[in-house]
Amino acid sequence: MILRWLLPALIFISCLLLYISNKGPDQVSIIQKTELALQKRLQMDSAMISRYLMSDNDKSILSGLDLSPFSIEVYHHDSIQYWNNPSTQPFSFDRNNLLLLRTKDTTSYGIIKFNLNAFNQSTSLGQSYFLQLDPEGDNGHPLHLAGKKLSASIKALPSHIYLKSIAWILLFISFLILSVRMLQNLKSGEVTNNRKVMLALSVILIGFKGLHYVGAFTHLFEGLDALKTTNDISLMSPSIAHLIINLWIFGVLIYILNQWIPSIKTTKKFAQLISFVAGFYTFFIFGVAVALIEGFVIHPDVNLEIEDLMTFDHVSFVLVLCFSALMILIFQSTQMLYEWVNSSPETGWAKWGYIITGWLCAWCMLYLTECLHVPVWIFICFIAAYTLILDAYSENRDKKITYLIWWLIMFSGFLAVTLFYFGLKKDISDRQQFLTNYYVQPADSTVQSLSVLQDSLLAGDVFNKIASLETSSKLDMKDLYQFIFKKSKDEANGQYISIELFDKKSGASLFNNHFSDYYKLNQTYENARRVGKNVFHNPFEDLYIIRLEIARSFPYDASWYLFIIQKGNSHANKLLSKKDILKYGYAVFSHDKLIEKSENLQSTPEAALLATTESNSISGGYSLVVSSPSDQYKIVSWKKVSGLIKPISLFSFIFTLSGLLLLLISLINTKFDFLPSNISLKFGSRSSLKTKIQLAIILLILVTFLIIGAITGFYFKNLIEVNQNAKNKEETNSVINNIRSDIQNIADDEYAMTYLNSKLKDLSFVHDKELSLYDAQGKLMSSTMRGEPDMRIPFRIWDQTSERKMPVSSYKLDKKKTGVYTYLSCRRHAFCLYWCRPHFLQQLFRKYS
Repeated sequence: MILRWLLPALIFISCLLLYISNKGPDQVSIIQKTELALQKRLQMDSAMISRYLMSDNDKSILSGLDLSPFSIEVYHHDSIQYWNNPSTQPFSFDRNNLLLLRTKDTTSYGIIKFNLNAFNQSTSLGQSYFLQLDPEGDNGHPLHLAGKKLSASIKALPSHIYLKSIAWILLFISFLILSVRMLQNLKSGEVTNNRKVMLALSVILIGFKGLHYVGAFTHLFEGLDALKTTNDISLMSPSIAHLIINLWIFGVLIYILNQWIPSIKTTKKFAQLISFVAGFYTFFIFGVAVALIEGFVIHPDVNLEIEDLMTFDHVSFVLVLCFSALMILIFQSTQMLYEWVNSSPETGWAKWGYIITGWLCAWCMLYLTECLHVPVWIFICFIAAYTLILDAYSENRDKKITYLIWWLIMFSGFLAVTLFYFGLKKDISDRQQFLTNYYVQPADSTVQSLSVLQDSLLAGDVFNKIASLETSSKLDMKDLYQFIFKKSKDEANGQYISIELFDKKSGASLFNNHFSDYYKLNQTYENARRVGKNVFHNPFEDLYIIRLEIARSFPYDASWYLFIIQKGNSHANKLLSKKDILKYGYAVFSHDKLIEKSENLQSTPEAALLATTESNSISGGYSLVVSSPSDQYKIVSWKKVSGLIKPISLFSFIFTLSGLLLLLISLINTKFDFLPSNISLKFGSRSSLKTKIQLAIILLILVTFLIIGAITGFYFKNLIEVNQNAKNKEETNSVINNIRSDIQNIADDEYAMTYLNSKLKDLSFVHDKELSLYDAQGKLMSSTMRGEPDMRIPFRIWDQTSERKMPVSSYKLDKKKTGVYTYLSCRRHAFCLYWCRPHFLQQLFRKYS
């Protein structure tokens, strides 16, 4: 009676949750509320700035501006006094940085801008959706702010993933209940009724499975991890939901066969077929399991690598549980077959001959379908050992519970070795892909256009006129740009072309309103590859460079270097893809000369080993991946080879998890008695004292593994964090001492800043750290970062690191744990930011232990 009402209730609740989770909000209402909130915030910020301007430089009044969605700057006598965090974002496009308000006093003023690229309503307005704003768009809803009209559109609606998860789980439970009821009817029904029950059960199994291939159905669960494609190899199990359903269908088939097989009478010839089928099935099902595991492990959205054991997410955890359940089902099915084989009249060498023949046929099928991507002989050795032990176990009438530990060890070892092997393959494949993406091929169209541009400039009289310019005062970069190209830099912005002019001997820039690092630019040019007539391309920065030497008649033997630089089309994507740099240590060689190296806190092999490595190999305790994209360059990525502790840790994890899963199944089977008699795991008061002692020992082993593993994991995690903090502090002191020794004899602050600017590349290379140099107002002057640096140090952090409040240097971990920052006070009016590339501390254990 309960089940009669439970099934429709579960389906109704599931449909209700799906409706609620997919119901979109009123976009117009949300945009209007956002507009009202922004207007109120603008009035509040303006009033706060006015109060500060009328006060006696009381900066505590401005503390309320820290979380403002606007970019705010407050000046006194043209000297900046305050800015907030949105000002740290780089302004890529001027049209997306709107001037909203300017509050002015006699000597002070405040500017409020709206940086649309940096606007984040989730933190500034407490809203959970993403609102895209466009000053020139017409497709969205209008939003008015300070007399300016913006186009607003909601791009990412709230995805109630939690409700969708519950909805799918309830649907799956309904499917389980319905199929279990069918199995009960099949077990207790008459022969004439069994056909109808089998037909209905088949419709239920195939129907529920088929629903997950229907786009209209899966669209209802959009965003749910269980339905995302996480296996591109298998058509039957492309996602976790498919895998769970397949495991249940597999279990139902085993249950039905277990009820049907004992009633079959075996003859001599039929026994030979049974032996062949048992051998074929054992080899084939493990091969399919290996292929299934491979598909999930190598998918980029799945974290099942051994290196990431300590950061398994919920997807990884569910997959390991599914793989453990798969091993249990494989054991149940193979045990059923070998019990059938041992009950047949076929015995001795004849039986093993047919079993081995089955292995060979299964191997041929797996080979032809290219499903088995593991060393064949190791796989055959495992199948042989498993079959021998299973055959002896099936012949034994006394099934002792101690056998359970042996099977747990065997299957946990199989899963650990398989996951470890494919994890290594995935790591090598990912590193190979990274090296391929890191090298950008030159675009023929860009090379051709630069060659034409160079020929046109050389044909004219431009360089003679530049050589005749007076050098008593420096040049204006924009004026020279317009003089050379006959148009302003703003008009040519779409071509991404820039110019630099340096004195050849001193390397000093000849521009008065633009600073550039000659050393860095010249190194980029020297490390570039010739791709056209005097056109060089640096594939690692995707820059096209033409360097022209302009000879001058006076002074004698003097000349200038004119650089014409064009960014490639993939420059923006290049910066985004460089987040992968955090994962790998790599070195770049040009004509066998080391030009770039990134260690990323890893132990590093000898430079001679990197220079002499020509192919993928394991040498000196390192896994080396090599890419030679051209005859000039070679890129080598390295990673410390994991010791035995890694697969052993994975084995312990799977062993404990599988044991707890079997414990849960035993508890459920004790209550409902749903397992077949040959694998009936139960806890009962009638068990013998020997069985109870054995069971207590097994539980003790499982709990001990769990406790030891948890304590060891937390211990090493904390130890690595402490050691890493100490290492960062030590490296910080090294950078501080180097900077101090360089500028201690320079009296002029401005010259000291210029000197540090020119030496920043050297400091970065020597210490293998990314450095950014800021002035006394926290504005960026120069940076060696590969990605986009902050345009400013956030005011509160900059203010805390000033010499008025803190010592010369400070060390801190930011609140979001995205990286380790150290701010150094280089001079009284100069600040240098030393940024150790972001390494999540919770990832240190998995990467560098």
